[in-house]
Amino acid sequence: LLFTSGSTGAPKAIVGRHAGLQHFIHWELKEFALDASCRISLLAAPTFDVSLRDIFVPLLAGGTLCIPTPNAREQPHALIDWLADVRITQMHCVPSLFRLLIAELESRDVADLPDLQRILLAGEPLYARDVRRWRRVMGERIELVNLYGPTETTLAKMFHRIAAIPETDNGIVPLGRPIDDTE
Repeated sequence: LLFTSGSTGAPKAIVGRHAGLQHFIHWELKEFALDASCRISLLAAPTFDVSLRDIFVPLLAGGTLCIPTPNAREQPHALIDWLADVRITQMHCVPSLFRLLIAELESRDVADLPDLQRILLAGEPLYARDVRRWRRVMGERIELVNLYGPTETTLAKMFHRIAAIPETDNGIVPLGRPIDDTE
């Protein structure tokens, strides 16, 4: 059983499907060429479907699942330090957390996450202004990917590797196209 975010009211319990989980995990491993060198953070609560992705992707790749301390989960400055210290290569987060991380990075003299290669964003709308702020601070070395999929599909079914962004700051980053073998 997985729980929806509750964005339309109270969270609902959904019966997840192993087939949807397996489909997404194998897609992600292939799409991002993940291997034993990946170090992926577990930031989501275990009641949300994305926690399954964060757990099984690094383990099936032969990589490392990295679990932050409670302090790092709760404070953006501690999370940034933790991401750097444990050499995270890929993380998944909601745009609201992404905005907190950007604000923390903007406040630092040096903003550097040398091992981070990719951030997967999902769960809320991602705005052009978020991507612009990130790129002002961090440049374009770290890939940003927007994902979409309701809990009912057991993980994301659409993705968009962010290159160009909408002209207006309030423009929403596209959801992209279906992942392999979906319609």
